Parts: sequence; structure tokens; C-alpha cells
Amino acid sequence: MQTLKQKLSSRKFWVALATIVSGILMMFGYAETDIQAVSGAVLTIGGAIGYMISEAIIDSQSVKGGGA
Repeated sequence: MQTLKQKLSSRKFWVALATIVSGILMMFGYAETDIQAVSGAVLTIGGAIGYMISEAIIDSQSVKGGGA
């Protein structure tokens, strides 16, 4: 589970995913504007997920350490 959390919070993972999705959409002939919209959505969602996971890890370590 920790490995999955690390991957989902990795910006490199989300950039790679956006690149793969963009390549697949180009291969099937989608318009450039559609590809840009999908890539933007993937990167935005990835950033939000990464932030949430990072904050959850920080909060859990704070609780374990007794810090506020």
C-alpha cells in the first residue's frame, strides 16, 4: 500500500500517465484541443491526489509522534 501511495503522489507518475493518454488519443485521431483538455485534467487530478496523500502522511506521522 505504501508503494501505491508513493506512486500516486509522484509528479513523474502523473506526467508519464498524461503522456501515455495523450499518445493514445493522438493515435486514434482526437483533436489537439481534446488532447490538451484530457492531459490538463489528468495532471490537475494527479496534483490534487498527490497533495492529499502527502498531507495524510504528514498528519499520520504527527499523530504518531504526538506533535500538533
